[in-house]
Amino acid sequence: MHQELRANGLHAGRGCSRDIAVALATDIFDFIQLLSQSKKLKPYLKNVPAPEATVRDREAIIEDLTRRLHSANDYKTKVDLLRGMYIVLPYVPEIKPDWIDAFDKVSVLPPAEKDLSYLAQTLSDAHTIYLLKNRGGKEGIPVRIESDNPEALPIAIQNIKRTLKTTPDKFNNDILTANTRLDEERLDLPLDEFLVDLYALGLDGAGVLTTAYQKLTAQQAWPFVAAAYSTNGTPRPCWFIIRQCDEIDQLIAYMKRAETCGNGFLKRRMPDLIAALQAYQKHATVCLSNAKDSAFKDLTINKSKIENMSEEQKKPFTPAFLKKYLPSENVGAIIQDFIAGSKNAGNSLSAIMELDTLNESDRKAALMLLPLCFDGHNKNGLVSILRTNHLNGYTSTARKMMFVADFIENGPDFN
Repeated sequence: MHQELRANGLHAGRGCSRDIAVALATDIFDFIQLLSQSKKLKPYLKNVPAPEATVRDREAIIEDLTRRLHSANDYKTKVDLLRGMYIVLPYVPEIKPDWIDAFDKVSVLPPAEKDLSYLAQTLSDAHTIYLLKNRGGKEGIPVRIESDNPEALPIAIQNIKRTLKTTPDKFNNDILTANTRLDEERLDLPLDEFLVDLYALGLDGAGVLTTAYQKLTAQQAWPFVAAAYSTNGTPRPCWFIIRQCDEIDQLIAYMKRAETCGNGFLKRRMPDLIAALQAYQKHATVCLSNAKDSAFKDLTINKSKIENMSEEQKKPFTPAFLKKYLPSENVGAIIQDFIAGSKNAGNSLSAIMELDTLNESDRKAALMLLPLCFDGHNKNGLVSILRTNHLNGYTSTARKMMFVADFIENGPDFN
């Protein structure tokens, strides 16, 4: 790529911008400075002149080139702009990213529209902070946070938003924090209750997945997977998140990194989790009968119980039951809706849990509904047990059922 840029500049008069040249010159100078620390090379490198100070930050350069790319009409200009953007990328991942092959194609072959669109979309997936115009407008000013630079604009993330109120904001903030700490070989993971909130809402309902961003990267997904399997007791649901990640190889690599600084629960569960991720990636079946953690080992038993549930168990409110356990008026109406089929088990249980007071017969009715909340369609019933105090003694049961439902519905096949 560098050779082609040189050839275009020398023979065709088309080169990268001055900003890109300065950024690359700075990289080369930093490398030379590193080499100069060697006693053998120091005498030859100590007087190498430094390039001029960087005028624009890399992120700002990329944002500027992105706007120019969207307005470009011919393929040659688009390819040149894409080369410029990728050559100044501030971060090179350890694992070969998917876009490398598409980039190589546009470098050596006539560019295809789908390759150009894919590369442009890949760059837009890197969410950058804008300093937006006060009174709106289409164009924003690309900026970076540089608190130690006295000449920079006085802006910081805490000045952009005082509190994070929306679920997508909290989701992205958890990702930022977790990845920052991982680079410091520490774990700072999302709250497990936030995971339950995401499971209850679904990623689409929570606004995490949108028309523009329909999949998660491994960098976005791993903090929530690590949080789910770092908890005391039953792991929290997270396969609904894994299912939306299209970088399972990289997700596995992130999980192995997290394991090195994770707690005992995460370390104990990691072999079975990795095996499950690999099986999911290959559309294969994972064997969990010898799993170290009971949460994995019991999946087969729980799945069998669900599959073998009788019709009598699915219809618990017989006349004999209702005569023995006379429910209150409100709960009685909910039960009638369930019997009539206008409410499923999850909605019925959730409606009962939302009532201010329950008598013993009401609680008995709620417990008859609990075993029927074994899939994603009834998950709101399980969540309602965690969010209210009516059935405090059954929160552990609700968590186990939530884990089982999520794994069966979204995870790999298992035996």
